[in-house]
Amino acid sequence: MKRKQLFTYESWDIERLNISPRSQLYNLKASGTGTGFVESLTSYTTRLAAAHKLSPAVLLGRVLAPLMEKKYWLQGGARPGTRGSGLSNSFSTHAKAINGTGVIARNWLSVIETLTMRNDLRFSTMLPWADVLSLRNLFRQTRAWCPSCYEEWRANYQIVYEPLLWTLRDVEICV
Repeated sequence: MKRKQLFTYESWDIERLNISPRSQLYNLKASGTGTGFVESLTSYTTRLAAAHKLSPAVLLGRVLAPLMEKKYWLQGGARPGTRGSGLSNSFSTHAKAINGTGVIARNWLSVIETLTMRNDLRFSTMLPWADVLSLRNLFRQTRAWCPSCYEEWRANYQIVYEPLLWTLRDVEICV
């Protein structure tokens, strides 16, 4: 009968194991970063919600807004004791501010960058332009999009998103 030879394997010293910190939300890269078609922060947030199999309202209402400690996001213009919030009917009004140059954009950016462990999402807002452009009449009143861009991205299996450029009022055509 043959005897099995015993092998000694190296052991791991788990005290020296260096594990990098993990983000609470997926570390998605904003589409179009570094180009004129950089993704808007509202579009990024929508894609982030979808990646987590959540509706945008659930991500915003249960994850992001509580971390901002701003009651107006959770209650909005609704009377105390009602179920309305800034995330419901009037969200399109707030979306402009999220992509904008002010406190709301900074708050959202800070929370999302913290949870995703990204540090390059400021380009998904107009914050880099805060000292150059006036916020007055900067954004469209209604959403705009380019069906040709959407179709091209879809046909080429690329991420379909809303560029920040499409939110600007003075942008009227897509090249």
